[in-house]
Amino acid sequence: MKKTILIIILAIGFTANAQWISLPEEESFQFTTWIDVVSAINEEITPPHTGIEITYMGGGFVSLGISYFDLTPAYFDITGSGGINLNLFNFDRVRYYAGGRIGVEFRESNPYPLVGAVLGFDWKATDNFSIGLRGWFDYRSSQDNQFYGDDSAYQSVLIIDNPMTQENGAIVLNYTWDWKKKGSKGTTR
Repeated sequence: MKKTILIIILAIGFTANAQWISLPEEESFQFTTWIDVVSAINEEITPPHTGIEITYMGGGFVSLGISYFDLTPAYFDITGSGGINLNLFNFDRVRYYAGGRIGVEFRESNPYPLVGAVLGFDWKATDNFSIGLRGWFDYRSSQDNQFYGDDSAYQSVLIIDNPMTQENGAIVLNYTWDWKKKGSKGTTR
């Protein structure tokens, strides 16, 4: 009996919540450029950690990106991300997203794997341009002592206090375009 009541309560809660959470119906591509303001503040170097990416969007998203950070030693990484897009309260001018990240970081021509998570939002200023904020963390195998000698170079971070994990927070600028032409009905055979 307790299990039945719990299932009913969860079903009612899910149904009620589904009224204010929706998945975007349009499919599009997005070109993004970002500046990591967290690293700029923490590392106090210029230029800050920057990157670009291309994203396919619908109810979910899949992206491929590259970034560069001029640390000592400098590195660049290639990452793929994927997850879910959401709109709240039937307001489609703001896209919320969350998902996972996986990639490879290259330092001194050596590859180091990374894995992490991403969370963010974009606000559409026009039909094609949006601005947003994004936070992510990566467990980076390059954060080992081989580059820093010991763990004295690690700074305490905001959420995850693990010397192998790097937190980032960026301002993102996006250009979005429909991948299907408006008004096209497709062809049949």
